Amino acid sequence: MTALTRAWLDSRRDAVAGLADIAEALRENGDPEYAYYADFQRAVHRALAGVGVREVADEFGTLIARVNRSGHNYPNPEGCFRPYRLLLELQDSAALESQAGEIEAWLSVHPGAGETFVRTFWVMTLCIFGRARLAFEQSERVGVRLLRGLPFVHIADHMFYRGVAASSLAWDSRGASRSRYLRELRAARAWLSRWARYSPDLVHMEGFLAAEVSDHRGRREESKRLYERCFERAVSRGFLHMAALASERGAQAAARHERRSLLSADLGMATQFYQRWGATGKVELLRQRYGVSRQPPLGMRR
Repeated sequence: MTALTRAWLDSRRDAVAGLADIAEALRENGDPEYAYYADFQRAVHRALAGVGVREVADEFGTLIARVNRSGHNYPNPEGCFRPYRLLLELQDSAALESQAGEIEAWLSVHPGAGETFVRTFWVMTLCIFGRARLAFEQSERVGVRLLRGLPFVHIADHMFYRGVAASSLAWDSRGASRSRYLRELRAARAWLSRWARYSPDLVHMEGFLAAEVSDHRGRREESKRLYERCFERAVSRGFLHMAALASERGAQAAARHERRSLLSADLGMATQFYQRWGATGKVELLRQRYGVSRQPPLGMRR
């Protein structure tokens, strides 16, 4: 529990690094249950912190095999692994819709599977694939239960992606619907702003949502600066996926405001960082959708 508390206050990668040794010691002392919990939390926190997709997918695969062999009623890691593994291959809209829908049936037969973790991984994956409506629906289904369970740091990631989804939906909405999504974006930012006072790993998330708010308010240069600052902070903290997403959203903002020279550079940087993270399915999607074929050298933004 100390490690998971530290994940709010310090680098979450550093905070959970020792869980592998703790899990091994627990297994040696005949306590497979708590060893599993340590391994599960380590895998979840590393995945959300931007550790390579393939590496974390292998960790989840090992955990799934261990649970299946034990026959114990642990929180089943398959619920988190299902959306996460989608990042490895190009997904069409129908496949994402179908698989996101199947999670309801899966959760109904795995009631102790850690719903807030499962939904968080779905919201993240769907946001990365640009499926804002499906992502927001996943967040809505968990509702207030997100904040009523054990306060592990994944709730901050969930709130971040909820804000990203709400922002995307606001651009495609009018009237009362647009107002509602903008309220959700501001609410998500308010939560991140509160938590980021104490957590260095959450500063770039709050800055990202601040960039989204500024863009909606028409403050284009301010939004651009905030995206860049978020990108730099995310890279420095090792959150490669959020650095990629910041570049991608910056490119989309540039396209809305017809700054075409920025569009190519930001999409190239997004592609590079998604590739470094290992989200090969997302890389292929960007290449097919936008024709991105080259990435600029590291350290060169524009």
